[in-house]
Amino acid sequence: MLKKIVAIAALAAVASVIVATTAWGSAKAPRTAAAATASVKCGKRVSIGVAYPATGGVAFLGALQIDWAKTAVKRWNGSHKLKIKLVEGDTQLTTNAAANLAVAHSFASNGKVLAVTGPAGSQEVQDSAGVYHGAGLAPVSGSATRIFLTRAKPGKPRETSKGFFYRTV
Repeated sequence: MLKKIVAIAALAAVASVIVATTAWGSAKAPRTAAAATASVKCGKRVSIGVAYPATGGVAFLGALQIDWAKTAVKRWNGSHKLKIKLVEGDTQLTTNAAANLAVAHSFASNGKVLAVTGPAGSQEVQDSAGVYHGAGLAPVSGSATRIFLTRAKPGKPRETSKGFFYRTV
């Protein structure tokens, strides 16, 4: 049952990123409207970063997430002129934030990455939120469930900047 839920959430996250990327030109926050329309052109290839645990203790969940992402992209690319390429990043989903932050910095510094799906864990989202925000990327997670990622604690700010993190759960 859990595997089905994770798989559905991963597919929903990829679909959300695909829709956001194609419907509004880019998931990055462009400085001008001209930058938004210039960033994606029909017939071109766009890249979506997938931050997921490819290795480590929950790699079995990451395998489901990347399989669904690849399935969604294969179906999309089979019927649209705008082609999507996935850029994979192994966050490992551990208490050590190093791998997750390396992925976030890699995606943030890659000008071809227009959107990000993941990271998988709430703590990963919290750790990498500033990196993605600084790059104008708003990750969409299908499995980060911590309430305070999107809602502030009484007397404290939320753990992510409004408009720079979304989830499908």
